[in-house]
Amino acid sequence: MFKKYKIHSITLALILLLSIGIYFSYVNLATYLNNFQTIYLLGLSLILVIIGFFALYVHLEKNEQPVLLKDLAIHISNVSTAAKKIPKHRFNNEKMAYEYIKSNFNNLNQNESKIRSEYQALKAFLNNFAYEIRTPMNGIFGYTKLLKETSLNAEQQDLITIIENSYDNLELTLSQMSLDLSRHRPKLETKEIPFNLIKEVETAVETFSVEADQKDILLGLYIDPQISHNLLGDGEKLSQVLTHLIDNALAVSDSYNTIDIKLENINTDDNKSRIKFSIFDEGKGLEDLELDAIRKIFSDMEIVEESAIIRLGIKNLTMSNRIINRMGGSLEVQSKINEGSVFLFTLSFKKDNEEVDRKLNLIFKGLKIGLALPHKDIKRQVDYNLQTYVEYLGGDFVIYSYDEITRDLNIYLPDVMFVYHSYAKNQGELDTFANLKSKIILITSGTLRSQIDFEKHLFSSVVYAPITMSKILRILLESKNEILPPSDIKTKTCGDIHVLVVEDNIISQTIIANILKNMNITVTVASNGKEAYDLRKENTYNLIFMDISMPIMNGFEATEKILSFEKKNKDTHVPIIAFSTDTTDSDKQKYLEAGMDDLIGKPVHADEIQNTIQEYCLHKYIK
Repeated sequence: MFKKYKIHSITLALILLLSIGIYFSYVNLATYLNNFQTIYLLGLSLILVIIGFFALYVHLEKNEQPVLLKDLAIHISNVSTAAKKIPKHRFNNEKMAYEYIKSNFNNLNQNESKIRSEYQALKAFLNNFAYEIRTPMNGIFGYTKLLKETSLNAEQQDLITIIENSYDNLELTLSQMSLDLSRHRPKLETKEIPFNLIKEVETAVETFSVEADQKDILLGLYIDPQISHNLLGDGEKLSQVLTHLIDNALAVSDSYNTIDIKLENINTDDNKSRIKFSIFDEGKGLEDLELDAIRKIFSDMEIVEESAIIRLGIKNLTMSNRIINRMGGSLEVQSKINEGSVFLFTLSFKKDNEEVDRKLNLIFKGLKIGLALPHKDIKRQVDYNLQTYVEYLGGDFVIYSYDEITRDLNIYLPDVMFVYHSYAKNQGELDTFANLKSKIILITSGTLRSQIDFEKHLFSSVVYAPITMSKILRILLESKNEILPPSDIKTKTCGDIHVLVVEDNIISQTIIANILKNMNITVTVASNGKEAYDLRKENTYNLIFMDISMPIMNGFEATEKILSFEKKNKDTHVPIIAFSTDTTDSDKQKYLEAGMDDLIGKPVHADEIQNTIQEYCLHKYIK
């Protein structure tokens, strides 16, 4: 290559020298030549220069092409597998190099087709898996909702809430898996839809209560009471980030450590709320190299977790950072050796002005709330959380030591006394609180619950850690003999509404029918599209809930036949609401184009059924 460029340089130099010589000759002879001769000499000089450059171009083109072709073939050979390699000395002509390149590209194309085929097969399998597993999940979810409607004590309600929270997280994982599989290279998207911040955060934290209990780790949650509950944003993505960060905190924490999740109100106005999220752990802390590796992930979203970080048990930082960035924030980390770490980020949300925040304006003046601790000098974030919530709700908060409770006979005991089972887990320690003339609330865990003798220990209520605002509100209301609504399902008198439910799964049939019957609605059930079509021809309904995937006749076919029947007979259109696990905007558009009126995602939620009845029946038909 060096010799070739040397020859080219010499050729170019000779052409330039010749041109310069002609030019100087022209300058020296210009005084002796007439105008015609001058123009002739100058033109000759220019023609020689043009011919020289053209010759050089042809020479380069002729020599460069085969050399570049062979270089490309050699580079391909260097990265090819041993079976496909050809020794470099074999590329002795252009044709062989060209054939070799062509062969490699053909192999690459075949491999790409094979990989694409395998990917499609895997995608189909996982999509089918996600679909099939939702059937038993829907049954668990539905019957849990129905069970929640029955008479339950506070402990049973807490357990059901944990089941619901665990279900929600599993459903989120399956939905995310389906979404990722729907695109070869998923683009991270976030929504701006109404969500309840308190519910999303408490759900995410409650999911880890069992794992924290098993590791004997104290899990605490503090949500500033001034924070708006109803916001616009992507609650699911926020929950996903919190889930990842809490999971990491548990991975680096040891027994008897504490993990505190805090949400602080930074700024709020009529339209927006700015919130700081922090996840503290008391683990071993991160060394400088580990901190640098994590911050490198935060600064470059294309970098994935390094093995050193994964070995610590820390994972999913890349995804969490991408989500937070997409939502307008940035993930940060602070840490000290032997003191623990904190991951934090700040996000701004628009307020959901369509949904009025639930103002906790219940006044508990005169209600004295106590917390029993072995010593008054114990300072924990979870105790501060409890005090903040109680005082925000109007109660008087007092800390009592065990000595005061057992020795001071004249002490004025509170109306409600909170007791941590973790401080009274040795044999006989719970007996201290058995005969107190207060409403005793025992904060326990799944592991410690077996130590409770319910015949001997007559506690007013048993709740599971972590303590949240929702639990405290419920306890204070019960102590004032106020009744909370049994669930989000509100029984309505819906007149003579008649609904046709088209669903092939018996469990789903039962769940949906029970929800509707609780609203005093007449229900008819069809097991497939053909039955639905036959029933529609003979009856008039106010609404049809239509499953999509059914035997004999699916939801699309049934909808087409029903619409055709209504058009032919000039009958009033009955709104058809699709039931489906596919709930993206493109899926909804597909159902609307098929003639359906709306979409409800599976698993079915009672509030969605109620809202649909409200919109399509009460408003449009009765009113």
